[in-house]
Amino acid sequence: MQMDIDQEEESRVSSSTYTARLDRTLKDLQDRVKEQELVLQELRANAPTPPASSLLPSQDPRTKLSQIFAHKEAYQSILSALPYLPPANSPLPALLAYRTTLSTLQETNSHIPALTQTLNTTLNHLSTAQSHLHSAQAISSSLKTRILSLQQEIHQKTQKTPSEVASDLRSAFKQGKRNYDASTSKLVRAFNEFIDEYLSLMLAAEELGGPIVGEMMDVTPDVLAVGFSAQGKPKRTREGKGKEKEDVDGGMRQIRIDKIWGVNPHGKADEDGERRRGKDKGGEWDERTAAAAEMRDLAEQLLNALLEKDETGTDGMHDA
Repeated sequence: MQMDIDQEEESRVSSSTYTARLDRTLKDLQDRVKEQELVLQELRANAPTPPASSLLPSQDPRTKLSQIFAHKEAYQSILSALPYLPPANSPLPALLAYRTTLSTLQETNSHIPALTQTLNTTLNHLSTAQSHLHSAQAISSSLKTRILSLQQEIHQKTQKTPSEVASDLRSAFKQGKRNYDASTSKLVRAFNEFIDEYLSLMLAAEELGGPIVGEMMDVTPDVLAVGFSAQGKPKRTREGKGKEKEDVDGGMRQIRIDKIWGVNPHGKADEDGERRRGKDKGGEWDERTAAAAEMRDLAEQLLNALLEKDETGTDGMHDA
């Protein structure tokens, strides 16, 4: 507790001493200003007022030289006079240093926003330049790799005889043909599966007066067997039909299939005029099978027409 009191007392003494020094320095400066004002007034009172013409450079060389010497003596007297310096214990140097430091800080703070914006702009430009550099390096690396590959390929070709080059070309062509045939077979199988499993049912439904292809995705063979109403809706199945009724409906269904898609190309007509359903290749000749066969036949015609057009440069379908 006593230590805190002593520190407070020392702080008050130091503050009062500093204030007294400031007051004394301020009084010294005011006295110095008054002395300078008195000297200036005395000089103005004793010195005669020079004519206005003497303040301007004279045209006479002698007078002009005298003016120059007078100016020289005045400057020398000023330079020889000792400047006013505050006493050693004066706080004036500290105040001047504080003012200079404060002015420097204010100028620095005022320039910080502009410098920050400039720094951000520079960083953005640097980031863009680095991105462009990375892209250019990647392109350069790819080009070097490609050039090296081409050089190696050229070197290999130049080292081979014409027969070896021809053999390599034949091998590459055969391998490409095998790959093409395998890809073609895979695509054909996928295309046929798509027709048999999905597209044929929707095509048959549209031919029978049902929804157009794509509107009804869950078409089944049973729905095709029953048919569709005039509004394009699937008809309801009737339970408890007799065998005779089923035979009549089956005959009407077969007539409808033959009328829309034609007769089964794999079936034969017996003596009673009834058509046996072929079980080879085409399987049972129902709506689904007939629509699938028609779609495959159309796709085959289109592909043949395209091949003929590529070979002859003409439209094969129109020529036919």
